[in-house]
Amino acid sequence: MSDWTELRNAAIEAAKKELTGQWGIVSNTLVPQIENLARTAYYIEQNKDKMTDDERENLLASQKFAMEITLTSYAHISSLIARKIINDVIDVLVKGIPKLVVGLIF
Repeated sequence: MSDWTELRNAAIEAAKKELTGQWGIVSNTLVPQIENLARTAYYIEQNKDKMTDDERENLLASQKFAMEITLTSYAHISSLIARKIINDVIDVLVKGIPKLVVGLIF
């Protein structure tokens, strides 16, 4: 990932792929949640040396929970599917964010 927009779009596509026909129903509320999760993960990556493990885990857990609540509030999205979608989004972020942080340093 070369920039924030590309990473954001890749994370959204990861969720969209799993939701297919339901994307139109959840996109308006899910996209901001994905962006919040991405910003939080980015913040954690930038500040990981200044934070305790508990601080990092709590920040990420709160964003994951908010995203799960958003997904499960729709009738046909189970907690299991919501967690899979969240994990797919996190996988994209984990791969892309360190590259963005390194790009800012150099």
